Amino acid sequence: MLDMSPPTSQVAPHALSSFVDRAMRAPATPALASPDGAVTYGELHAMASDAASHFARLGLRAGARTAVLGGKSPETIALVLACLLTGRPVLLPSVDLNPAVVHILLQHAGVEHVLAAEPFGEADVVRPSRGAGVGEPLLSHAVPGPQDIALMLTTSGSTGLPKVVPITHRAILRFASWASDRFDIGPGANVLSYCGLNFDLSILEVWTTLMHGGCAVLVAHDRATRREHLLDLILRHEVNVVQGVPMALGLLLDAADVRGCAVPSVRHTILTGDAASMNLLARLPGPFERSEFYNVYGCTETNDSFIHVIDVQRELERGAIPLGDPLPGVSALIVRDGQVLDGAGSGELWVSTPFQADGYLGRRSRDDGFAQQPGVQALEGHFRSRDLVRCDPTGMVFLEGRTDAQVKVRGVRVNLQAVEQALLTDPDVAEVAVVAVDDELAGKRLIGIVRRRPGIQVDTMRLRARCARELGRIAVPATIEVQDDALPKTPTGKVDRAAVRRIFQRGVS
Repeated sequence: MLDMSPPTSQVAPHALSSFVDRAMRAPATPALASPDGAVTYGELHAMASDAASHFARLGLRAGARTAVLGGKSPETIALVLACLLTGRPVLLPSVDLNPAVVHILLQHAGVEHVLAAEPFGEADVVRPSRGAGVGEPLLSHAVPGPQDIALMLTTSGSTGLPKVVPITHRAILRFASWASDRFDIGPGANVLSYCGLNFDLSILEVWTTLMHGGCAVLVAHDRATRREHLLDLILRHEVNVVQGVPMALGLLLDAADVRGCAVPSVRHTILTGDAASMNLLARLPGPFERSEFYNVYGCTETNDSFIHVIDVQRELERGAIPLGDPLPGVSALIVRDGQVLDGAGSGELWVSTPFQADGYLGRRSRDDGFAQQPGVQALEGHFRSRDLVRCDPTGMVFLEGRTDAQVKVRGVRVNLQAVEQALLTDPDVAEVAVVAVDDELAGKRLIGIVRRRPGIQVDTMRLRARCARELGRIAVPATIEVQDDALPKTPTGKVDRAAVRRIFQRGVS
């Protein structure tokens, strides 16, 4: 029997204490739903206890930072729980990263041991047994890890090497308290778990759900783009909360259109992670006839910062969805030329939230979003998002793009995301990526890659005219290529512009 009594000096709250309590009080309640069947709270706790019993054999030092590799499954989640409930902070690398990048992240996070629930590279396999009985729990107490770190998440790496973001137990508790109240996540609630465990969206989809007695409906990584599979999961498990990037919601809308069915169980639909096109917005509510719709803004380093309840007709009339209102305890500032704006104007968004990390792990350079702006005291404690926003005279804030998505074409600054949004307003365009490639005369020239809707012939001249009309001639892509295949995606479901650029460059080399 392992001694799980917390040290008397340990006073930090533990995010998963409520999970342990529920496993004791209501062990037969569903906790996870997966293609291999349902797992109850009692079974999941027993699986975590079974995994924890192997830690001494593996020589895992108490408080040691660990990494858990592998896809999203009940076994992987049980292994993460076992680490957290025995005071071991967990790094969760994306399954899409190559081994060399994973090795660098392990070093940055200070990981001492690498675990997996299935065979995965050099990891030690600890497969929690689903056959374990509930019995007397090994994990009867929740022990916070050193420095209160719970999860070590990773950024998408869309602009370079992914960064390791430490999330504390306190931050998870604060966020889960807000999210569970706002989206009715509690006993009896079924929440779709779409994204990977390494991204901050999982804090709502998996950890908030388990902390508050709901059931997380797991979408397997290799099925995340199968629209029929997503719809089947929602219908079969009567999902109440759906969170995803616009691409995921588009897949669900496509599947429901083909099948001609509604999904009345969904009460909360959350758009996050990327800007939604007006074409997608116009298709709402579609089959989600009883759902409220939200635009939620945030990033891995700060978690969610803004929320806006979407009124489809109103947003269509103004042609954009606002970021909305700051969450409780969130401070948001707009900075331009080193000065904090007061009133209407455009600039870079800096935010401070009760859920944010204190900095990246293992990063030697301070040239990151946590570095302070010299001479601007108001920005102390705020994170530099590198998102460009516009505040209108009514105080409404709109996302305009990224500072790292700006390029110069013939000496004029062009925002690649603004060009993409212009192209996405065409009803024949399903998705698009605009990238900049080197050009001897212009410095950079723009290339647009468009996936058309099935059976549609896209007029590229019309697309070019749309860009010229909305953004000016300098923003018109020199080339627009049309294809039927889906564009490459990052692990969060966003279009991978770096991969698109590599594909184009290989095609012209």
